Amino acid sequence: MIAFLSEEAGNNKQSSGSPCTALSWNKDNDLLVTGRGDGGAQVQPVARGRKVATQPGNDGRQDLLNHQVAVRCIAWNPKHNIVATGDVDGIVTVWRQDEKTEIWENFMATRAVQKAVLGMEWTKDGERICIVYENGSVMVGKIDGMKLWSLEVNDARIPTGFVMLTAKPDENSKPSEKPLIELKWISPTHAQHSSSTPIIAVLFEDGKCFLLRNEADRAPIRLCLPMTVWCADWSADGRRLAVGGRGKKTSTSPEESAQFSIYSPFGQLEYSIKLKYSRLTSLSWDSTGTRLALLLDGMVNYLNIKLPVKHCFFENTLVYTCPKEENPDALLVMYSTKNERKTAVKHYPGQKVMSVAAAADFCVVAAKVIQEINQFNLFVLTDTGATANVTSTLIEPLFAASNDTQVFVASKEVLFVWNFKQTNSANRWDTNERYFHIDEAHGFVDWKVKRQRLYEASVDPISTIACSNSALVVGRESGNVVKYALPQMMWERESAAILPAPTKLGLNSNSSRLLCMNGEGQCCMYLLSESRMGKDDVLVKDVKIGVEKEGVWDFIWAHDDPDLFAVAHRHRAIIFRNREPEDPIVSDGYFCQFKNLELRIAHLDDLHRSAAPTDPTAQSTKLLRVKSLRQALHLLEAATLAEAQSFVSTHSHPVLWNLLADKALRKLEIDVAETCYVHGQNYRGLHFVQKLKKTKSDKVRQAEVSAHFGDLYRAEQEFMDANRTDLAYDMRRISGDWFRLNEMALEDQNDAMLKESYEGLGKYYFDRQLWDDAVKNFENARDYASLYKTRMMNGDTEKLQELAENLPAGHHLLVDIGSFLGRCGNSKVAAKILRKVERPDLAIKICLDNFDFRTAMEISRAYDLEDFPPAMIKATTIQTIKAQSASQDGGQALWDAANLYHNAGPFLESANCLFQVLVMEVADKETDVHRLRKISVLAASAVEEYNKTSSSSLLGKQVYHPDDSSTLDYIFLEAPWRSAEAYNLLIVAQVFYDQGEFSKALRAAGTLCLYQDILDPVQIFSLIALASVQLKRWDVVNEAIIRVVHMDSTDSKVAEDIERFADDLFTKHSPKDVDLDSPLPTPLCLNCKERISLWDIRCQGCGTKYPLCMATGTPITEKEVWQCQFCHHHSAASVALQRKTCALCHSPG
Repeated sequence: MIAFLSEEAGNNKQSSGSPCTALSWNKDNDLLVTGRGDGGAQVQPVARGRKVATQPGNDGRQDLLNHQVAVRCIAWNPKHNIVATGDVDGIVTVWRQDEKTEIWENFMATRAVQKAVLGMEWTKDGERICIVYENGSVMVGKIDGMKLWSLEVNDARIPTGFVMLTAKPDENSKPSEKPLIELKWISPTHAQHSSSTPIIAVLFEDGKCFLLRNEADRAPIRLCLPMTVWCADWSADGRRLAVGGRGKKTSTSPEESAQFSIYSPFGQLEYSIKLKYSRLTSLSWDSTGTRLALLLDGMVNYLNIKLPVKHCFFENTLVYTCPKEENPDALLVMYSTKNERKTAVKHYPGQKVMSVAAAADFCVVAAKVIQEINQFNLFVLTDTGATANVTSTLIEPLFAASNDTQVFVASKEVLFVWNFKQTNSANRWDTNERYFHIDEAHGFVDWKVKRQRLYEASVDPISTIACSNSALVVGRESGNVVKYALPQMMWERESAAILPAPTKLGLNSNSSRLLCMNGEGQCCMYLLSESRMGKDDVLVKDVKIGVEKEGVWDFIWAHDDPDLFAVAHRHRAIIFRNREPEDPIVSDGYFCQFKNLELRIAHLDDLHRSAAPTDPTAQSTKLLRVKSLRQALHLLEAATLAEAQSFVSTHSHPVLWNLLADKALRKLEIDVAETCYVHGQNYRGLHFVQKLKKTKSDKVRQAEVSAHFGDLYRAEQEFMDANRTDLAYDMRRISGDWFRLNEMALEDQNDAMLKESYEGLGKYYFDRQLWDDAVKNFENARDYASLYKTRMMNGDTEKLQELAENLPAGHHLLVDIGSFLGRCGNSKVAAKILRKVERPDLAIKICLDNFDFRTAMEISRAYDLEDFPPAMIKATTIQTIKAQSASQDGGQALWDAANLYHNAGPFLESANCLFQVLVMEVADKETDVHRLRKISVLAASAVEEYNKTSSSSLLGKQVYHPDDSSTLDYIFLEAPWRSAEAYNLLIVAQVFYDQGEFSKALRAAGTLCLYQDILDPVQIFSLIALASVQLKRWDVVNEAIIRVVHMDSTDSKVAEDIERFADDLFTKHSPKDVDLDSPLPTPLCLNCKERISLWDIRCQGCGTKYPLCMATGTPITEKEVWQCQFCHHHSAASVALQRKTCALCHSPG
């Protein structure tokens, strides 16, 4: 946080010349009222962050004339837009503004007590006012002037319904004790306020301060402020307390002067500054909490506060934190200034963003895990918001910096270095991630050995860090700066004190100079010494910038010029070249990037105060041009080329040379353009100039220049005027403007170019998945390959058949079309197409894959193929037809077909028959579960055999049958063992239950919830309920019954019976009564130590998925796991040692 006084002298003095005695800021409409010593008062509008723009001769001020003596206090009533002023004679005047004339009028005046008014305060609803007088009298009245009641402070009787907080002198107090100065009671406006946050501030003249949470707080926060207190005020949201007074004498500051400090509601000092004035008698916050009006030596001054905003900029992307009510730094917004749109909003639940930094093409975000101790995460993000890398650190990342390959974060004591682009190290903790303690010259800390060293306090803590690709500098609170050489992270030296407690450091582009800024707004530049030897080697002071001026709150170095930088001084941006300042530019934005003589700023304060802080617009950022760039652009427009060249030679910069080269190129001054491109290091421009030199015609040259700068229509016309239509065609082709190329080809009736333009248009629509438009253009171009690809992507098989019919015999696309149609199940059409290219072998294979045996037989007989003899096809056909016709006799024919397929080698067809048998057996409710497991294991084993013998992937192959009901299910193909797992675990749970091991039975039954797509959910939860009853886990019984009753598949009669059973059961046992002696059989997660859910095998805390033991139905959390070599399923090692076969497939272990 940095604060500075605005240079608005016009607001400091009143028109009468009398000093001000009181002030108050209306936080709703930004009106400031000041009272004077001669009895006058004045209301004036003050815009947020700057003065109001008014007409000449009218600054919007209005005098309020009624008092004859000094105005003592002022109280705003924002609810009704009225203001009350009280003077030392006890007169209280209420002023209101006329809605038509907008003139402030005397609405009411009263004088209840002939003593000075010490204080006034309106109630929150604006209907009543409390006035306190010097003699101790207190009066409460209504807004219309009616007196409600009055009393003396010594009188303890207060009317019912009123809560009033006043201060009175203690009867036993000593005369030497300091009086009470301020008593402030705030009603916070932000949603984060809690009952534990103080809202009452009591301040005494000697610096004693008490912060109370309510009027009955018996344990307030006690502070001893290092000043003589004269005034104080809460901000509108209650987040900050501003205190003003006179600073006490110290050894470093022997002179007394006005002092201003800001504290948090809990008494933490956030900012303090000594002002060059003798008295600070009154202060008042504005509505935003970023500006205060101060009464310094009888004059009004405005103090601006720049709050720290976490932001960075890279790859034309602005990154900033956006406060939320429940978590102030939970959202990270990324906005592309190039595309002028929001690219991402990153939300880190349960974490708080501590710092951000950017370099090259990425940014790093350091976040703290709120619910964990010493748990901090680092995220590397791209410009699209994608996470490129992530790691964790043990230190609090208060400060962050990064270069092209390394990320640096620091706490108050320790540096953490992360080489995030080196991921192939054998031990990343030893090479890619290291810790360095700031108090050690060669401070590498082996955190695994000396972990406590990471948290040892430093005698000189870190205050900020900065880095480049070759150096890292660390600022310490004493003002010393430590320098490390990169990338080795080699300690070089520690400098002498520069500025006390620097808050920001910055290295220029070649790491030769250092900018330093502290919290008091002082900024200095230093020259870094190149020597690395000698104990007296320190930073050599080069020149100071802005030390005499207070109010520098930001700075930035240019990325491409080591002598160019900018500082933010109050409401201005000042650009320095070779330590010489340019004319200031009015700016309140935060610096983002300084490159190519353009300074980009972001108005983050306005964005945070807006109604949609997460929706930045093009007005949220702005580009400021350096003076030399502005002058060069003016000269290029108004002056001759020679004058512009002379100016650019004096203010040499690649950007200026490139601008001059472009101007010379437009005028066809090729030699001048070539020279300028050399100075500007523009190799693309040099290549174009070399190409242009080979062109003899000036007209063609001019057209080439127009095309080079993107003026394609002008270039086309110039090519046409030069009678070079071919070059115009080439220009449109290179630029990808197929629409204009098509128009030109139609006009010129150029068939070759017309075909090319149609192909380009087809590819344009194809890339955008506009299939109909793509087909139309490919047909016009007669590009059959692209047309086939488009039809295939669109899935239009009928049009593909038409395309195949129109293609001549032997065309290479017929094979592709036939194969695709075969994969789609249209084997007859595919065979017909493949016979046109003499590929009967491929046609027969497709027919067999689709079980179109009739067509396969016809092709085999027609071509007399040895690889596919008719006898083999006939036998396969007979067995398949037999299996299909025997589906009603218990599936024996399907068993025979499966056996035949298995012996012959087509394992996938065997699995298909077994799958059909399984479907039939499941439909029969009387089938034993052991039989279902056997069938499932046999079918899955057939798929495993196919996977071993087939060279192609099973997941990419589809098998078709004449009847859709017999098609092998895709789910079964992807997970062939799933049904076997389900029936096996069901048997395991029932066996445990029969053996009386109810805890194991409950655990296995809970795992069955993962197989509700295969097993009957009613059966699963009934088994869970039975096991839970035996364990007296009535809560689990209740949950299981609720799930069964509310299932759609549960019969209504069964549901009624279950509900009656539940009523009888829970009449005796409450669902909340749990037998603690029978805990749920849920193992602990190895990572987060949380209990794994009864209904899942995945940890709900960290997401770790554990293998499932086929012998017990329990997630395996042991370190040793046994795996079957055939079915690849797991068992706990302790269980597998007691078995000789796999619990699922029964293969030898």
